Amino acid sequence: MAKKRIHNPKTRKYYKIREKKSKYGRKGQIMGLWSSKKSKQNNRSTCILATTVLLAAGKSEDCYELQMFRMFRDEYVRQLNNGDELITLYYKAAPKVISFLTSDSASDTKIQNLYDKLQKIVMYIEKEEYKMALDICIQVFCSLLEEYDLENEKTKFLTAVRGISNATNTSQTNGAN
Repeated sequence: MAKKRIHNPKTRKYYKIREKKSKYGRKGQIMGLWSSKKSKQNNRSTCILATTVLLAAGKSEDCYELQMFRMFRDEYVRQLNNGDELITLYYKAAPKVISFLTSDSASDTKIQNLYDKLQKIVMYIEKEEYKMALDICIQVFCSLLEEYDLENEKTKFLTAVRGISNATNTSQTNGAN
């Protein structure tokens, strides 16, 4: 069965189309960027939620903000204890959040609010205040998981967050001895 997709000539990108109605959205709804099986291996190189919000705000996929988020993910979050797990859980849950977000009747307002929060996170990344940037990322993502009743995903995500916090506290305690 062929995957349904549409092409946007302005962005020169293909977008996945929902083939049937589900609890995550209606038939014909745009689900995100389309990718072939070959490119799915590289799918983890994008910050899914940030990309969706920034594209909606008229930014490009290689905009400064997304470059900052990718650097933050690869050079800070991935290096943390449980960082890879946190990233994996994010990539599993983010498409569901995006589906709910884009089908929400107040999506324009919510996307604008997320855009404002993303700008704040970028500001902290620029200042190299990575812990603060991560705290805001976690808070924003968890509030979206809660808003869209993705409790199982939120529980798993927060468990990984606690692993990061516990490792940070342990290393600080060991460093004091």
